[in-house]
Amino acid sequence: MLGARTFIAVLVTLATLASPAIAAPPPAPPTLSPGSNFTLWETFNGEIEHLEGLCQPAGTTFEFNASGVATGPYPGTFTETGSVIFGPASGTDLFNASVVAFESSFRIESVLDGSPVEVTGTKRLAFVGTGHCADVAVGDPFRSSRIAIVQATYEARIKTGRGVYFDRGGTPVSLFEFYEPEDPSIGQRGFSELFISAIGPEAAKPGEGCGDENHEHIRSSDCPMAMR
Repeated sequence: MLGARTFIAVLVTLATLASPAIAAPPPAPPTLSPGSNFTLWETFNGEIEHLEGLCQPAGTTFEFNASGVATGPYPGTFTETGSVIFGPASGTDLFNASVVAFESSFRIESVLDGSPVEVTGTKRLAFVGTGHCADVAVGDPFRSSRIAIVQATYEARIKTGRGVYFDRGGTPVSLFEFYEPEDPSIGQRGFSELFISAIGPEAAKPGEGCGDENHEHIRSSDCPMAMR
């Protein structure tokens, strides 16, 4: 007859064999700037639509719509909409105004490991930027112009087949437009930015835990100071 210890060992072995193997969790997808090679970071290059409105002496707000090509860990197409506010113009220098406000929402349509990926997020002005806003009369040899160069912060939501992850960091943004006042469709327009993650090479999972660097703390204000 089997002894008690032998019988228990047999039961444990059978239970182990019958239990399904626990699969390792899928690896986190990359942030928008994985690794140290900035040429592999997420970049937007595209154009803006015509900025409606004239430059005002006391400051001007422009709404913008941008679209183009996204390259980097999430290659594909991007769209971005937002607003930029120029402060009062000062002097006749090339950069004659400050950018006192900037905010936008963006979206990337991409593919990762053969599955669709959707990256959405928002941006906010980090500090006062540099700008230029000038209008010319019809028939003038020069063109009306708008230029905005800003440093912004971003928060991004990365939805993949593995789950939902988050990223955050900074991004230099530039947009410009030079156009003929008699026909705004004639001109040059551009939009570009580079994403610089503050998290690291892998995107963070959503979570509320304190002191866990692998999660995006959506309630970090509830954490002890030493763990934030």
